[in-house]
Amino acid sequence: QFALEQSQWQACSYGKVYKESDESCITRRKSDNLKLNKWNTQLGEITAYLNQGEHKQLTFLIKQLAFFCKDIKSMHDLSVIGLYMQISSMLIQYINKYELSERLAPRIGLYPLYYIHNFENWREAFGYLEKLVNIMFELNYGGLQDKNQRLVTHIKEYIHAHLQENLNLSALSDVVNYNSTYVSRIFKQTTGMNLSDYVTACRINKAKELLHNSSTSIHSISEKVGFDTCQYFCMVFRKEVGITPSEYRKQK
Repeated sequence: QFALEQSQWQACSYGKVYKESDESCITRRKSDNLKLNKWNTQLGEITAYLNQGEHKQLTFLIKQLAFFCKDIKSMHDLSVIGLYMQISSMLIQYINKYELSERLAPRIGLYPLYYIHNFENWREAFGYLEKLVNIMFELNYGGLQDKNQRLVTHIKEYIHAHLQENLNLSALSDVVNYNSTYVSRIFKQTTGMNLSDYVTACRINKAKELLHNSSTSIHSISEKVGFDTCQYFCMVFRKEVGITPSEYRKQK
């Protein structure tokens, strides 16, 4: 009888005590778990927002989380603790990557990232995360244009050093650890060229150099500059230069 009464008067995920049936409480928990699972799938966006300098999107996401968790009274709710610690882990990785800890220290304490017991409620906890993110962006994205220029320079240097390899958008985005859409947009904004057109131009320029300064066969040159077949290389070369590789070599 005591066990039955205890199950009827139970604290659900919001920490409030309700006299309700087991079925009602189970339904409530399932609903909350579905919402938490939805948030777990969205956590991957945080790293992308950080790396891409998407300040508004990241703070909006944290505000949504704070609103979702505001009525959860228990600071021992493992599901919410899991969400908070996952976000903390991403922020810690970012702070370490860009060596921000010493610059952050005078502005905000970092220990709440891994020690949450001083927070009185989850709204306060997620408010801390939002404040931290605001300071991080202020410190690291004040020179966003310089950052974008460094990114483009890195991409260009990699392309010139790896012409023989796969240099499509997806591969280059993996190299610099940025979202492919962001890489494409920043490269076009900074250089005025599509990334694929730049790769092609680099390959053709290198091919022209080899055609004039070496006796390497056209087939070998096509491989050295990253074309799958000699036939495709000759077709692209003629389209870009106006003559075939053989004709270009005869001009030297």
